Amino acid sequence: MVGDIAPDFVKKDSLGNMVRLSDFRGKSYVLLDFWASWCAPCIKEIPKLKDIHTKYSRAQLQIIGISSDENSNNWFRAIDKYNLNEWPQILAATNSDGRLFDEDLSDNYNVEYLPTFILIDKQGKIVARWANIGDEQEAVLREFLKF
Repeated sequence: MVGDIAPDFVKKDSLGNMVRLSDFRGKSYVLLDFWASWCAPCIKEIPKLKDIHTKYSRAQLQIIGISSDENSNNWFRAIDKYNLNEWPQILAATNSDGRLFDEDLSDNYNVEYLPTFILIDKQGKIVARWANIGDEQEAVLREFLKF
């Protein structure tokens, strides 16, 4: 929920690197992008996310893609097809060594629909939740980033 401290996680990304949310505390804002390869509205958001990444990554914004795909082959194909390795991509329902397990980041963040975007400030607090990234959401993002 907005105002809560974001639940920490440690996951292996699509390139084999470990991603720990708490590593970004005190350093940058984090935009979590909950998506899936089969989600047409999620795919529609990719150009806007790429634009945001280009504009704001130097302004201390880190995007982390969190896929709800259960089939990792579909996930890898989507990452390649849409060139999504510009920022870390992780699976919502895997542990740090890549095996599927019961805990799902979508549950930890109360994600009920895809796409869902969650903005976390430098102190680790959730400051916004969105169903899409449009001009209004980008304006809020610019305000937070003092851009």
